Amino acid sequence: MSARANPSTARLIKLYDLYRLTEEQIKVVEGKQNVYYPDEQEITQKDCFGFLDYNHRIDFGDGYIAPLDGFSGVVKQTYSLKNIEDGFIYPPLVYQPEEKGKETEGTRRADWKQQVYPSHMVTFDRPETRISLRRGKGAFLIHLIGYLFGVRLQFEGWWFDGRVHLNRSHSITFQEDTVSDFLKWGLRKWHTLALGERRLFTNILFMHDRIPMYQWDWERFAVEYMVFDGLCKLYESMTNKRHKNGKHKGKDDFNSIDFMCTELGIPFDHAITEEIVDLRNQLFHETLWSNGQPCTAVPGSAFYRALNIRRLNQRLIPCLLDYRSNYTKTNWCTLGTWEFDRYNR
Repeated sequence: MSARANPSTARLIKLYDLYRLTEEQIKVVEGKQNVYYPDEQEITQKDCFGFLDYNHRIDFGDGYIAPLDGFSGVVKQTYSLKNIEDGFIYPPLVYQPEEKGKETEGTRRADWKQQVYPSHMVTFDRPETRISLRRGKGAFLIHLIGYLFGVRLQFEGWWFDGRVHLNRSHSITFQEDTVSDFLKWGLRKWHTLALGERRLFTNILFMHDRIPMYQWDWERFAVEYMVFDGLCKLYESMTNKRHKNGKHKGKDDFNSIDFMCTELGIPFDHAITEEIVDLRNQLFHETLWSNGQPCTAVPGSAFYRALNIRRLNQRLIPCLLDYRSNYTKTNWCTLGTWEFDRYNR
């Protein structure tokens, strides 16, 4: 097994303190990289997750979310791990220990996973096993929160793979009561879906929240298009409507992005959607990124198309929840910050 190496030792100690482990428990987890083992079969109404820098209670109909005790300390500790250049938390260094616990020469490496401080506790009205909560409505809820705030969240004791962004990646503003309104609305809609649709929607949110960890524009584009395809599949399942290549309502060359935008009332520029579809086809079928090689410099327009498809997905998600606001009517091909608050509340 691997053990945390300096300079990450202090971080490990902080995690021990945070999880309130005894000396005996510390000895058990020492060298195993875990600091907390949740009992997945425990019947519970509560669970912890993080990291979310939001110091307010959130009521969502089926329960509520509240910051943990010592929230200000958690915020301070979490931001102390943030890389000041790009706003990410990176996994620590690990090494293979010898029998006496010393580092084996030549084994030090950057880990591929990490845990981040939990910041909030969610409490549901009805108890269930921890694993069913974490795979069901609890998962949908925390990843929906991640979508809204533009962050990546995980349950206490579960891992993040790769780096974790702390800077918000969703260019919206909203009033405090919108948080409760959106989560309540979204969870109510999720309960009306078939089991497969629930799982699909949760996975869409999980993948969407995760995308900022990728460092290359072509990687972000590829996974964002995966998310878009998932949203298309979900819409087809929910409505029995499906895009077919070619004409649509009398229009020629009507691609899948045009179809989704037309169906859901989202503005679009056909020239840009065609460019996005062409980038996708080249990347997925020819291993080309903007007529070049992935991981090399390409024209700036490709970089912006990766941003564009993300902003489109950010508008499709509330549309599929029937959560309508002026935000879904805004231009996803331009930079800017928009109001998210639902109208006619």
